[in-house]
Amino acid sequence: DALAMIAAKNHKNGTENPFAHLRKDFSFEFCRHASEKNPVVAPPLKRSDCSMVSDGAAALVIENLSSRSLKGPFIGWKSRAQVNDFLPLSRRDRTRFTGASKAWKKALPQAEIKLEDLGKPIKLTWHTSCHAKREMGIDTEPKDLLHQLKNVELLELEREDECCGFGGTFAVKEPHISAAMVKDKVDDISKTGASCLLSGDCGCLLNISGAMKHSGNSTNHQHIAEFIWERTANNKS
Repeated sequence: DALAMIAAKNHKNGTENPFAHLRKDFSFEFCRHASEKNPVVAPPLKRSDCSMVSDGAAALVIENLSSRSLKGPFIGWKSRAQVNDFLPLSRRDRTRFTGASKAWKKALPQAEIKLEDLGKPIKLTWHTSCHAKREMGIDTEPKDLLHQLKNVELLELEREDECCGFGGTFAVKEPHISAAMVKDKVDDISKTGASCLLSGDCGCLLNISGAMKHSGNSTNHQHIAEFIWERTANNKS
């Protein structure tokens, strides 16, 4: 009954939303009982409980907040953006997250993020993951944030956009090719003289850090979100 009430309510709200995929009011009885037009998708979910296939997306940029009257931690949002369907199913590339990429590119400038570097001087380099570059369409945005940190010197890789060789099961199915690819990546990192490698992909960091350890490379590694948090967070508050 609870699922049927939620589904019926959402479909009714959709009739008043000009951007809704399906602007049709379905009754509680229709949503409550399985039928030819409302079959069970995966028990207990029926078709009326599920979302339609979509390339629309929303992005939310959040920030840590503090208050004298409330006990934290808690967060608020800096900006939010939404994109709706803009391509028919027949013209979509389902291997790309076009909606998510467009939503992110709208939300980030609106946030007007200004970073204050509280850390010590450091030299680091950046690895662009295949997923971010080729699937999400993320290009210079992470490095743009790093350039705001006054005590950070970003040393560019010569072959930054090249795959590190992980690729999930690719590293298992093609171990020799994978090993050669990550060796090239480690050699490129070593040439920069950076003390730390940053990336936004945990799989890449796992693969590259493992290869660096086996080769005797002492370069540290860290996810960019953790790095920026540590450099900008006021730990005394």
